[in-house]
Amino acid sequence: MCSSDLVVLLILIPCLLNLVNPTRPSLHCSGSEVVEPDFSHKHRRDTVSTSLLLSVTFLGPALQFLLVEYFGRGTAAAAKEPAIWSQSRTRARQTWALARAAAAVYVHYFVGFVFTVAVMEIGKTTLNYPRPHFVDTCKPTFPPSACVLGWVDVYQCASAQPQIVNGSVAVTAVSRWRLVDAHKSFPSGHAAIGTYTALFMIGYQHQHRAMGRLWLRLGHFVALYVVHAAWLTWGLFCGYSRIMDYRHHGIDVVAGNLVGVAGALFAAYVMRREAAAVATAGAQLGEAGGGSGGGGASSNGDLKRSSGGGLHRKLSAQTSTMTQMSDISEDDELYQV
Repeated sequence: MCSSDLVVLLILIPCLLNLVNPTRPSLHCSGSEVVEPDFSHKHRRDTVSTSLLLSVTFLGPALQFLLVEYFGRGTAAAAKEPAIWSQSRTRARQTWALARAAAAVYVHYFVGFVFTVAVMEIGKTTLNYPRPHFVDTCKPTFPPSACVLGWVDVYQCASAQPQIVNGSVAVTAVSRWRLVDAHKSFPSGHAAIGTYTALFMIGYQHQHRAMGRLWLRLGHFVALYVVHAAWLTWGLFCGYSRIMDYRHHGIDVVAGNLVGVAGALFAAYVMRREAAAVATAGAQLGEAGGGSGGGGASSNGDLKRSSGGGLHRKLSAQTSTMTQMSDISEDDELYQV
């Protein structure tokens, strides 16, 4: 992860903790009552909780990256050059190489995830749009004089204070985090993250030709498209459930889906750009090694074996993880030892 990603994360932390934009939205009113049917639904329990969403988002792709690299890169390399693969590499080194390849893909996935969350939080923090259950969560109270021209800007949330009945707490106070979160509806974070994960995984699996070997081992190539459908269903369900739970409006979910699409395109762009850069560097290295001749051939050959060979192997390893979603030919770059 580069320094710019860390800066983005540091900026996002206050937004994710709801420390930014504590102001409350204006509401339609009549006398001392709020007249907002769209914001007056009852708060329900989340069908897809945040913990479940993040678990699937982080653990699901990690497992599939490991499977793809093992059944794709590892088995293909062993089949192409079995002597070199078995003799020059111990099992521990093989496992470490495949784990590094999967980790490199995961880093790109995480970069796209950070981009998606950043765009999502910018929208939530700046637009300050109430959730469908805002009135039920806040329970606004204000005098009739505060209702001016059918709008009220200054009010208090009665739910912020505990309700005391007969000297005991009947209803606990709603936390500040929940009150701020109640007016951060647009766009839907669940829809954005679910859509991003689904599209990234579908693109990664479809572009990785080794996935064919993986699913053929499991029994049938159709299984690949079953997994595609599963990820797509997960992405859509994350957004649809938010509407059913009265946690988001329909427009919030649509906007969240678009943010997820943008995040997947951004991740693909980053991977393609880095793959092109590595391919260019490898071509330049090859030209530098092959352009030497005459009396310096022996020394140049030693230099290539000592330094160039190591750099070439490094570039090949990087290329094998960066070209999963690009049009660059994979076979020669993924499986060189």
